[in-house]
Amino acid sequence: MKKRDKHALFVFGIFAIVTVVVMIFLNNNRDVQPDNSLPYLDSNSELKFLLEGESTQMKGMKVSIGRQEDPVNYVSIPNHSEELYRETINLPTEQVHLIKFKHGGPAANPSPDSIMYWIYAQRVNKEVPKKTNTYYIEATVSIDNEMIKKELLKIAESWKLPK
Repeated sequence: MKKRDKHALFVFGIFAIVTVVVMIFLNNNRDVQPDNSLPYLDSNSELKFLLEGESTQMKGMKVSIGRQEDPVNYVSIPNHSEELYRETINLPTEQVHLIKFKHGGPAANPSPDSIMYWIYAQRVNKEVPKKTNTYYIEATVSIDNEMIKKELLKIAESWKLPK
């Protein structure tokens, strides 16, 4: 075997070992839930985590999670929205708030009102003392009924928020 062939075989071997180690690491950390994530089962019943900026369809609602900065003791829902009600909810891990509102879409492209829910919790913004980080689960529902609200609250029980 030529020296060049031995070198190529060595490089390939190192690449294969690194690939196997990375795969093992990723599989071992698959069940670790990242902060501000929401676990859910996809259509193949595989556990996945919904991360900020992503959305998924679940039982009659489009669900996403997000974060925004708000003034202390205030939460800003989307523009062109009419708040229908607000309540405090006790989840197993902490107290959160639920807002139900009608949302008409942006002014430049108005659309028929949709019903939306936000479940949110707030944390002190350590970098900007006069601001609060608002973490929310947003659900746009296709059929509005009490079962949707119960399902959303059930989903929220597994939400992992930053401390």
